[in-house]
Amino acid sequence: MEQKITIRNEEQKDWAVVEKITRQAFYNLYVPGCVEHYLVHIMREHEDFIPELDFVLELNGDVIGNIIETKKPEKSRQKAAGCRNTQEVIYTQPLFITPFYLLKGYRSDRLDINIPVIPKAARRDGFTR
Repeated sequence: MEQKITIRNEEQKDWAVVEKITRQAFYNLYVPGCVEHYLVHIMREHEDFIPELDFVLELNGDVIGNIIETKKPEKSRQKAAGCRNTQEVIYTQPLFITPFYLLKGYRSDRLDINIPVIPKAARRDGFTR
């Protein structure tokens, strides 16, 4: 059977499954338990969240992974360098995927989608290269 892989923007209907996948991906990975699923939950309401760069990876119609991008002003770095202006930077949050699909090539598919999309979102939000 041929596998159908789809990469699309996350929708509100995906939120619960994305948080579940996040918990599965990070549970007991670095420390006992995890908080990453809660961070994903609150990140969507934050002013630095970039909805255009919030993607899910579907395999045969089932969500198996997610990536979220945020922006952040680099005030402290520029202040230390003596600059008065601030510049915003896009931060790539952890790529995560359902543990069952790890090491099967889906993570590299996930990363590739953001490369052509970031410049468009960056221009909209006033980012510079």
